[in-house]
Amino acid sequence: MKRFTLFLAATVLLAACAEPAPSGGEADVPTLLTPGAKAPGATTSGATAPGATTGNTTANDRPVIRPDATEEEIRRLENLWAACLVRAGVPHHADEAGNYGKPQVDLTAPEYRGAVESCASLQPESWLDRERRTDPQFTDRLLDAVTCLKAKGYQARVETEDEPRIAYATTEEFLRADADQETCLREAFKAAS
Repeated sequence: MKRFTLFLAATVLLAACAEPAPSGGEADVPTLLTPGAKAPGATTSGATAPGATTGNTTANDRPVIRPDATEEEIRRLENLWAACLVRAGVPHHADEAGNYGKPQVDLTAPEYRGAVESCASLQPESWLDRERRTDPQFTDRLLDAVTCLKAKGYQARVETEDEPRIAYATTEEFLRADADQETCLREAFKAAS
């Protein structure tokens, strides 16, 4: 979960700098959602099942990382996005197994803007980030998750500066709450779907 939290933070940072992909982008949009499934609380206009085609690529067509995604599934989606960036001219090296790490350059730099835009439809996002962008009741659902966390003994609260998120009294409490936070978030957003 710690790796997922770090990936989530990096994705949010990169997504804040990227603009939506132009229409007519990638026809096949990979996702970790199974056909007919959706992330907890997601609307039906959300992710596209593997192999499905879309006429216009929107921010909602980005691959969604399910809460139960394996590291292998997440790595596969990261690699698809990174390979697109490489084809678009972004310096990025893969290890012996073909897995890409972090880009070697600042993706917010003007010279990479076109590459980031052309690959935006392949940039994976967590189901929680999708909810943050699409659910008008996102903050209310976070409050429900915080109520759950408080019942488990945490001093959790919702912070709304920059973007709504769950915060804790201490870093130690944040690290300890990892699995409980995941459970409480799933329950809060599942109740909404």
